[in-house]
Amino acid sequence: MRRIQTYYDLFGLPFGASESLIRQRYRELAKVLHPDVNPAPDAQEQMQRLNEAYRVLTTPHLRLAYHLRLAAHVARRSSTPFSSPQSTFTTQQTTASQIVLVILLALVFTMTVLYHWMHPFTFHKLSLNDLKLNRIPPYLHLPSTLRKADLSHNHLTTFPTELYGSSGLIVLDLSHNKLSSLPSRIFHFSRLEELDLAYNNIRCLPLGIGELKALRRLVLQGNQLSDLPEEVFTLPNLKLLDVRKNPLSPACQERLKRFRQECACEVLWDSPT
Repeated sequence: MRRIQTYYDLFGLPFGASESLIRQRYRELAKVLHPDVNPAPDAQEQMQRLNEAYRVLTTPHLRLAYHLRLAAHVARRSSTPFSSPQSTFTTQQTTASQIVLVILLALVFTMTVLYHWMHPFTFHKLSLNDLKLNRIPPYLHLPSTLRKADLSHNHLTTFPTELYGSSGLIVLDLSHNKLSSLPSRIFHFSRLEELDLAYNNIRCLPLGIGELKALRRLVLQGNQLSDLPEEVFTLPNLKLLDVRKNPLSPACQERLKRFRQECACEVLWDSPT
């Protein structure tokens, strides 16, 4: 009987491989199979298959459903049709075995669903760094349970609107991209504690940043900022403000100097010697 090809085979991993291994292997394969670097005529199709396998195997409820489908498929393939049974006893025995198998599969499915209904899956961390992404892949549906998102070292030119569904974000890393601005809707992430925007092309910050009352770390190093809105200096929980390698105006540098003296915040900037 021919072996069933699974999504795990696509990654070259054993069945049931851990999510961390799948994510690591996805990064490796994406760099080779992406249509931008893959000369094969079916490069787009290869990448789509890889994306679909990644989506299923890293989404807990989809991975569970996929495993159950594989189990049912194996059970169907294992059943041998009896077109000409040798005896009534053999036929009855086979039918009884099939009934028992169906009952067992139904029991496993019911218990699995019941367990995961009582212990719902949570998805807390998203790591899509260094994948040369222009945007978040459309097949990724980010849950409201997301707490940390690492989108650093990509080619993002605009703030990913897909993140708005995850308003409970605590850590957001968008460093080393190509962002030129930040939306005023940044206030949507009221629980955000760490925001890393280092090495983009940001020229100004929106007023909405003053609504991030929980913000503790704001990294703006390596941008094109000449000034900072006053709202930044009123953030109540800010402990680190990094604005090094920005063309800050003398007035802004003077304001930073006073801010460092007046509060307990660590302020990093290229002050003139």
